[in-house]
This record gives sequence, structure tokens and C-alpha cells, in this order.
Amino acid sequence: MNVSGMHFFTHENILSRYPDTLLGDASRRKKFYCKDYDEYFFDRHRPSFEGILFYYQTGIMKRPRNVPVEIFVMELKYFDMGDSVIKDLLKNEGCYVPDEDLEPENRIKRIIWDLFEQPESSACARIVAVLSFLFILISVAETCVETLPQFRTTDADLLNISDLLTNTTEPPTNTTASKSLEETISQLQSAFQNPFFCVETACVVWFTLELVMRFYACPSKAAFAKKLLNIIDFAAILPFFVTLVLIVFATSRERAALSLVVLRILRLVRVLRILKLSRHVKAMRLLAVTVYESRHALGSLFLFLMIGVVTFATGIYVTEEYVPETFFTSIPDSFWWAIITMTTVGYGDTYPQGGAGKLVAVFSFFFGILIMAMLMPIFVDKFNAMYVYEMTNPYRAINDLKPEPEDPPESTEKIEQRETSL
Repeated sequence: MNVSGMHFFTHENILSRYPDTLLGDASRRKKFYCKDYDEYFFDRHRPSFEGILFYYQTGIMKRPRNVPVEIFVMELKYFDMGDSVIKDLLKNEGCYVPDEDLEPENRIKRIIWDLFEQPESSACARIVAVLSFLFILISVAETCVETLPQFRTTDADLLNISDLLTNTTEPPTNTTASKSLEETISQLQSAFQNPFFCVETACVVWFTLELVMRFYACPSKAAFAKKLLNIIDFAAILPFFVTLVLIVFATSRERAALSLVVLRILRLVRVLRILKLSRHVKAMRLLAVTVYESRHALGSLFLFLMIGVVTFATGIYVTEEYVPETFFTSIPDSFWWAIITMTTVGYGDTYPQGGAGKLVAVFSFFFGILIMAMLMPIFVDKFNAMYVYEMTNPYRAINDLKPEPEDPPESTEKIEQRETSL
């Protein structure tokens, strides 16, 4: 085989190990055959072909060191080495390769799916993505602003159950259905008089519409339900509907007290809405992938930190045990000081007072700096590499490549004329 002037020799049975590739398929390979020189000629990148031929011989795909990833991937695409081989290579190179999403077969569902899942597919999809981003920001801002002292509303006032909590007598149980309905409407009207609750309602309506439309149009309901971002989307709207149920059913003192406990727990869940930004911010998704890919290095970091915390907490307790008005009354109480000292935070709420304790503190923060300096660059380098690869995105580049056009078969007359001229 002649690749841009460099000759490579191998046996045909080695190429036939992968019959779905360009070189392994004799019928596709023959159009590159040069009869005059009795060889196959490819006007392609020569250094890349060394790695491709090595794969045929050993079954191991390895990029030559002097070949950039983008060029090598394009050569693999040209020789039709297969998407699975290309994906494995990119993953081994540290590239972020997203999982392929199935496309809905129905035309209407495909339009809805692209509208909510593919912002780059159309102008309308970009508008929907911007709206979703704005609603997320408004929802997060509303959650923060409503805790200011001048806007703060107690949970009991929101549920309209202040009277139930302060009144020791239970309301009559023989109320009619019409009166119960009137009370429910009155409670809802009271809740919607709160402007923050109205903003919350508008945001949740958009989030619910977005989730329902995406669930309706998704090609696989099971895969959709298992995806982490979709679980976060569901958890982000759940507190609102639970709050509505609590407003309606908080009709007794016991139910009112239980509703307050549940509502305070659900307020924590609303913080998950900030994670919805990862659907629109690529760097957040890359950060999550980087944390997962660097889990072994991070695990080693936490292990060393734990060893240092136990060691230096014990040391500071022993050296400061008999110091008057000491802050370190036990080893577990010293864990907090060891953590903030090793991570160089240093709040100053607890500190050693004796000379031996200060010496332990010096060793403590030197040990923490050493561990962080050794292991954190692994995490940072991994994120930088993935970010750069995502910006260039060789995986998107190979998807944009057009397949090589097949040459039409020559007629018998043209073949005879060419042979006569030769």
C-alpha cells in the first residue's frame, strides 16, 4: 500500500479481520488499486496510517505521538474504522464524548424534542433555551430575595395556618363539603396574595411545561427517567406541588405542625434549581465529568486529609490539653481545627496558645499545602484538557465529515479505450 509516497506491506488476511472497514472490504478497497504499479494508493496522512495499520495487526488503536488528535480522528473516519473505535480512542485521549441521544421517529415529537433539547437546531430552539435560562435565574433570585428581613414570610403565614397553631381548640369536624371547598379556595387566594409565591408559580409552570413536553417527545421513556438532569428537573418542581397540597390539607393542628416540618425540608430541595443551569452551561457539565474522571485522585486527596486530620488533631489535643482555657477539650473537638488549618482556611475561632501547639500547627498547614499542591493539579489539568477538547470538539468534527463519494462503475467502452491508449 502506497500512502502519499510511503509504502506499507501487510497480508490480506490481516486486513480481513475487520471486514466493515475500508481496507478490510476488498470490494471497496479495489477502487484505490493502481494496476500499473500493482499497489493500492491512498493520498492520505502518512504518519496517521502507521497507527491504523498497527490496529489491524494487533487490535490496539494507538495514536502516533507526532499526530494531533483531530487529524488522526479524521483519518480513522476516512478509513471507516467505526464509531466505537473512534469513541474509545477519544476517551483514552481524555476527550469528553457525550452519549448519543436517540431521535424520536415521529415528526411532531422530533420537532418538540429539537425545540427543547437542541438549542443549536433552530432560532426558536435558541429562544426557548434563553427563556429557560431566564426562568432559572428568576427562580433562584426569588428564593434568595424572599429571605430578606423586609420580605420574609413565615411558613405558617404561607400555609395560612397561623390560627390553627395558636388556637388550642380544634375546628368543628362536621363541616359540609361546600364549606370545605370555600375554605380551600380562601386558603389558595391568601397564598397567591404573596408576590413571591406568584413568581414561584410562574416559574414552576414553565419548568413543568418544559419537563412534560420533553418527556412526551423523548424516544425512550425509561432512559429519560434515569437521566440525572431529568431527575433534578423533577425534584426542582416537586416542592411547589407539595406546598399546594399542604395548603389545602392543613386543616387541623396536627396536620398544620406536620406541614411546617415538611415545608422546611422542601425549602432545601429548591436549591437544586441552580443545578438546572448545567443543562445550558457546558462548563458545569464538564466540571461534573471531571470530578467523576478524577475520582481516584480526589479519593487519595481525601484519604491523606483524613490521615492528617486525625494525626494533627491528636497532636494539638496532647500539646494543649493542660493549657488554661484551651479550645481543645477532646480529639473529636480538635477535628474542626485540623480541617480548617490543613486547608489553609483558618477562621481563627480556635487556635493553639502554647509553644508546642503552635509547632504542631506549623506542621499541620505545611502538610496540607503539600498534599493539595501534589493532587489538585491532577484535577485542574484534567478539567483544562477536557475544556480545550470540548471547544475544538474532535467528536463533532468527525460527525460533520461527509463520506467519501463512491466512484461510479466504469463502462466497458471506457475500460477498452483506456487499455488501448496504454
